Amino acid sequence: MPNPYKDLKDHYLKQKQVLNELRARQITIAEKAVVKAEAKAAGLQTKIDVLSRNESHDPEEMRKLEKELKQAAVELSEARINLDEIRSLVNSEYTKDLGQLMESTRQQMAHPAPLANEKVEFMDLSNYDNFEKLDTENHHCMGYYRINGRHFSLWKSNEEDSMFKDTTRSHPLYDDRALQTMYGEQYFGDKATLQVGIPDRGPQEVERRKKISSLQVSEWKDSGIEVEGKKIVEIGGGSGYLSEEVKNQGGHPINVELCKERCESCEQRGIPTYNGFLQSGVANEDESLLFKSADIVACYDLLEHIVNPHQGFIQAVNAVLKTGGHLCIRIPEGNEPELHLVDHVNHFSFSSLKNFLSHFGFEYVERPEGKRYSGTFHEPQSEFHTDIHPNDVTEKAKHPLNTRRIENMTVYFRKTRDCDYSILDKYKISQSEKISMKNV
Repeated sequence: MPNPYKDLKDHYLKQKQVLNELRARQITIAEKAVVKAEAKAAGLQTKIDVLSRNESHDPEEMRKLEKELKQAAVELSEARINLDEIRSLVNSEYTKDLGQLMESTRQQMAHPAPLANEKVEFMDLSNYDNFEKLDTENHHCMGYYRINGRHFSLWKSNEEDSMFKDTTRSHPLYDDRALQTMYGEQYFGDKATLQVGIPDRGPQEVERRKKISSLQVSEWKDSGIEVEGKKIVEIGGGSGYLSEEVKNQGGHPINVELCKERCESCEQRGIPTYNGFLQSGVANEDESLLFKSADIVACYDLLEHIVNPHQGFIQAVNAVLKTGGHLCIRIPEGNEPELHLVDHVNHFSFSSLKNFLSHFGFEYVERPEGKRYSGTFHEPQSEFHTDIHPNDVTEKAKHPLNTRRIENMTVYFRKTRDCDYSILDKYKISQSEKISMKNV
C-alpha cells in the first residue's frame, strides 16, 4: 500500500534545495530593495533639510517632499520586513509555501491554531468529491488532505474563549508577505491565475462591478450608514469601483490596495489610493490613514485570505476608524469546499465572525428585515456554515435547508472601543532609523 507520508517527505527533501537556492536569489533582490529604499528616503530627507534652511522656501514644495518621505519610510519598513522574513525561511523545516509535513514538525501540526494551548477539531472532508484523505499513520496529522496535487489540513477551534471559536481554518499555503505578489499580476493580470470567475476587464465586467458597488452603497444607506461627507477607507478595493461610487455620492474615499497597477488606474480616475499594507500606512501615520480618521472601513472579499488577521490587520482597522464608525465586511459563506477551502484560509460563519470581531472592539449592527445578505441567496449545504439569522426566516421558508447555498454574507459592525495597538509597532519606522537614513 502506498505511503502518502513517505511521498510527502521525499517531495520535501527534493524541493528543499531548490527552495533554498530560490530564496538565496530572493534575499539578494530583497537586500537591493532595502538599499534602494534607504537611498530614496535619505535623498528626500536631504532635500527637506536643504529646503528648510531657505527661509523663502515654497511651503507647498515642503509639504510634497514630506509626503514623499512618509511614503518612502513605509516602503523602507516593508522592504526590511520582507528581507527578514525571507531570511527566516532559509532551511526552514516548516514551510507555508509547500505545506509539507516532516517528522520534526509533528508537534507543530498537533497544534496548528495560532493561539497557545488552543484545542482544535480537525474537519472530515471524506464525503466531498475530489478530496483525498491521506492516511499518514500519524495521530498529529488528522484531517490532512490532497486536492489537485496540493496538500493542506483543516481545523476548527473548540475553545469557548477563543477568538477563532467555530471558525474553520485551513493550513495556510502562503503567508501575508506573499499577498503582495499573489494579488498583483497573478490575480488581476491577463492570465489571472488566482482569479475565480470573470477577470476584471472588459466593458461588461466593468459595468457589472459598478452596479454591484451601487447596490453596496445603497445597502449602507438602508442600514443608516451615511456616505455624503464621510471618509471611507476601502481595503483591497482592486480597481476601486466601490470607492468611485462613494465619491460620486459625495463621500471621500481612499482605496488601500496591494496591486500597483490597480492603484494607478484609480489615481487616473481621481480616486485617492494607498499602495501597500493597511498596517504600514496606519503605523507610519500616512496622512490618508491617520488614527481615528475614517467613518467607514469597507473590507469586501478580503478577510478570508489573510492568514493571521489578529496579528496587525484588525488592529489597524480599529485604529483608523473613529469610535462609533462602521466596519462593513463581505465574506463567502457556505460555498463549495472544493472551490474555496484551498485558496481561502479563514471560513467564518455569522456567529464566528461576530465572536472574532468582538475581541477587537466591534459590535454587530442589526440590519433591516431581510437585508443581512448581499449577492445570491443560498442556504448552507455543508456542516461548516449552518447559522441562519432570524432575519432570513422568509428566505429559509422559500428554500429549505440543503437545497441551496449562501454565496456571500455582508455584515456590518460598529466600533465601540479602542483595542491594543502595540502589535503595529513592528511596522513603524523608529526615530533612530529616520536619523540613520540621513547618513546613508
